[in-house]
Amino acid sequence: MLLLVWGVVDGPDHGWASARVLSMLAGGAVLLTAFIAWQRRNRAPMLPLSLFRSRGFSLVNVVTLAFSAGTFGAVFLLAPFFQVVQGLSPLDAGILWIALATTTEVRYGDLVLAFVLAGVGMGLTFAPISTMALASVTARERGVAPGANNTVRELGVAVDIAVLASIFSSTGDYTSRQAFVDGLVPAVVVGACIVAAGGVVALWLPRRPGAPRD
Repeated sequence: MLLLVWGVVDGPDHGWASARVLSMLAGGAVLLTAFIAWQRRNRAPMLPLSLFRSRGFSLVNVVTLAFSAGTFGAVFLLAPFFQVVQGLSPLDAGILWIALATTTEVRYGDLVLAFVLAGVGMGLTFAPISTMALASVTARERGVAPGANNTVRELGVAVDIAVLASIFSSTGDYTSRQAFVDGLVPAVVVGACIVAAGGVVALWLPRRPGAPRD
């Protein structure tokens, strides 16, 4: 995965058709294929591929990948947007709502909605995903299933930042406010489309996932 992500990051700078980028992408694909083949033949695999025989587990990992891949890259770019375009300080850009509302006389009630919005969004995603991942496998597989799901989520974060940053650098830069917006808009649109695709996939998740108990 390192080679695949590295290849995506280097694509805009070195050219997508350059030997360097193509070698990393091809090498990453070959190594990933070899890993899967080895896991299929190993009697005690690090990642039992039998997990993915469960429709619920397979789909919830697709949703996890899409949510991570479409969300965190946008957040990565929105923080500098508030600094470069809006002229805010790094602290204000990281906690915009709270920073704008905070004064020496601020009341807790002025911050509640900001906390609620942040918590509800993540809660409506991460908690059901964890539940689905566990409920879709057998009791014997419930030790490795969360690890596999977490790995997929971290992979989505890494790939998303790499891909959206590459889109940003291909269409914009930090030289001016307009140049930054030119790069930010298509990157965030791509991220939103990925999240939307994950939402569509989620429609096929089992309503009541279950797996035979050992």
